[in-house]
Formats: sequence, structure tokens, C-alpha cells
Amino acid sequence: MLKINNLLQAQKQLTKFLNLNGNKSINQLNIYLKPQYTPELKIEDEKYAKMIFQSQKQSYFNLSPKEIKGYINLIEKYSRSYYTKIPLLGKILHNKRALYENEELYKDMQKLMNKIVTQMPKKSFKLQMLFENFEYPRKLCFPKLIIEFSKVVAESQKEKIDPVLAQKIWDLGYAMENINIGFFLHNTLDNLNELQELATSQLHKRMIQKLSDKKLVLIGDYYHVKASLESSKLGLIEIPMYMSTIEEETSKAICKRLQLKEKIAQFQKQNEKMTSKDLSQLVEIKDIYDLAYYQTANITAYSFMATSLMIFDSVDQKILDESFKIGFDLGLALHFQRSVQRYMAIWPASIGQLVLKPQDLYSTGFNLPNYAMVQCYKHNTNIQEVHNDVLKFCEMHIENLKDKAKNRVESLGGDFNRLEKLMNSFLNQV
Repeated sequence: MLKINNLLQAQKQLTKFLNLNGNKSINQLNIYLKPQYTPELKIEDEKYAKMIFQSQKQSYFNLSPKEIKGYINLIEKYSRSYYTKIPLLGKILHNKRALYENEELYKDMQKLMNKIVTQMPKKSFKLQMLFENFEYPRKLCFPKLIIEFSKVVAESQKEKIDPVLAQKIWDLGYAMENINIGFFLHNTLDNLNELQELATSQLHKRMIQKLSDKKLVLIGDYYHVKASLESSKLGLIEIPMYMSTIEEETSKAICKRLQLKEKIAQFQKQNEKMTSKDLSQLVEIKDIYDLAYYQTANITAYSFMATSLMIFDSVDQKILDESFKIGFDLGLALHFQRSVQRYMAIWPASIGQLVLKPQDLYSTGFNLPNYAMVQCYKHNTNIQEVHNDVLKFCEMHIENLKDKAKNRVESLGGDFNRLEKLMNSFLNQV
């Protein structure tokens, strides 16, 4: 495994090497990276490593599916932590990330995305382009998890999923993706500047700039209504009830975030100075978990419960309860994974800052990395050390949640590895 003494320095070294050098041997890469990386890359991996050393004249996006699979295997084999690979891997894979996934699941997602795009309101060409060609938060994560969970829970109870049931589960995933898009559009009203900063290209930025408040509200409403309509076609009265609960909970996320902003603003108004200690008392870990539940975990929890309800004719209440809890834990883990991805995308801009203003620590959102930074910053103002502690803190929470989900899946007799592999694949989304 890679040993990284200085995470960001190692990333910079690797990026610099890739940019400045064409075809280089593995031995030369080892010499260049030491002492940041140990041990040496194994020679049998050279056939996969060669593609890393291509000159900039040859685009990474021209790699074949086989080459991309090989590249991912290489990165996963030598990465110490999930988060060391995100900035480089996500940029290279971009929309080709699905090529290393299960082929059947990939086709399902292509069909789902095509349906979303073709059923958009008229005169929404820019949004069609945006959704089809660029990433938006948690793109296709919910339908993928629903489909994979359906297979895991069905196999655990020796049930078979026939084509009719498989289509209904696909339809449930489609409804959940509509909720995700609706929430994304409404949420963008409050985070439009941040979204533009994280855009992956100038074209992406220009398209986002064309989104007016009116369009965001109206088309967001359209997708929420669309989700409710789709859920009503699934033949079970409980599912529209679950969808109503999901809609109610996701709406709380925006209210909760505004509430926290007002709380901080009120404190600043009443006090001349705000320290990181003050900030740590204004925003608690429960607030971070509540937001993660409202935005993500409630969707996975209720959709997993709906999935089990669709699969079993006379479902055991224990299976329903465990399905909800598995979705709850994986949803929180998914939310925190994405928070770390966004944090890693923004982080390089902070290099060299030895002092941050407390009020700036939540400037990019109320999420787990920012919460960890506030807590660590009370005791240490060295930005690099704080950064390393933040990653450790987040990884601990994510792994704890995955472990809880794993125990629940295995208690039902299911194979958690399939869900874990899918969760890890989301790390490659930008």
C-alpha cells in the first residue's frame, strides 16, 4: 500500500510528473516520488501503468474501456486511502466512469438517463445538455443502489426477481432520480456560485450561468411532481406514502441550512469577535447528521424499504426494518463520501493559508469535513495538519457507517461486498 507522509505534496508530485513527462518507466516514477511513496510499484503492473505516462497530447478520454479498467485496478491497488485518488481519478474518468461497472447496470442507467432527458419540459435544452453530459450531485447513485440492493436482499431470502418485478424496481429508481434532480435544482438556488466554481469546464460554467432562479424553481417542482406520479404507478399504496415522507424530509434540508446560517449571523451581530470555539458550539455533530439524513439518507432508507416491500409477497417486518436501517447507514456514508470529494476539490485553494477566519470555515457548506475542520482548528492552526486530521475524522465516520450496514446485511444472509463495491465506485464521480 502507499504510505503518504504528506498527502497534498504527494498529489502535487504525481500530477507534476504526469504533466512533464511522456513515456517513463515504473522505476523512474519510483525515484521521482520517493520518499512520499513506498513500496515500489510491481513490475507486473507496468502494462496498466504505461497509460499514466502518456504525454498530454493524447487525451485520457481516448482510453478504451479495457484500459480504464486497468487504470482503476492500478489506482485501487496502490492507494492508501479512498481520498488520495479522488482529484486525479475523477478528472480522468469523467463520464466514462460507468465503463468499469457491471454492464447490465450500466445499460439500465443509460436507459434511465435517456428517459429523464427525453421527458424534460420543453425549452429545457440547456438542462438536457447539463444532465446528459455533466455530473450533478449523486448522479444515478440512488437507482444504482436500489437495483443492487434488490438483488442482495432477494438472494438473501432465496427469492427470484422476474422481468416484471425488475422493471418495477427500475421504475422506483427512476422516481428517486427525479427526486434527486428536483432537490438539486432547488438546492442550487442557494449554492449557484459554489456550483460554478466546481464546474469541470468552461462550457459547464456557461451552461450553469444560464440557469435563472425561475427556471430552477419551476423545473425543480416539475421533477418532484414527476417522482410522485411515477411512484403511484408501482401498485403499492405504501410507496406513495414513502415518497411523501421523502419529499417532506428533503424540504427540511434547505430550512435546516438556513437556520444554521441565521444562527451564526445572529451570533456575529451580537458579538464583536467569533472564535473557532464559539463556532464549534453553534454547529453540533447532530446538525451535520440531520442534514445528511434530510438530503440523502432518508431517500436511501425509504427506497430500500420500498424495494423489500415490492420483492416479498408477505414481507417480514424485520426485513423491512433492517432494509430501512441499511439504507439509512449507507445513505449517510454516501453523503459524507460526497462531502469529502467536494472538500478535496476545493481544498487546494487553501494551501499556504496558516490562518483562516472562523466565519469562513462553513463557507462551503455545513458538512462533515467542515465540521471536523472547526473542531481541529480549535487546537491547531497549521492548515496542513488540520487537513490531515479532517480526512482521518471523516474516514472514521464513513467506515463506521459502512460497518453497521455490513452487519445488518449479513444478519439477513446477504452479500455486502456488492453494495460496498458500488459505494466505492461513487468515489470516482466528480
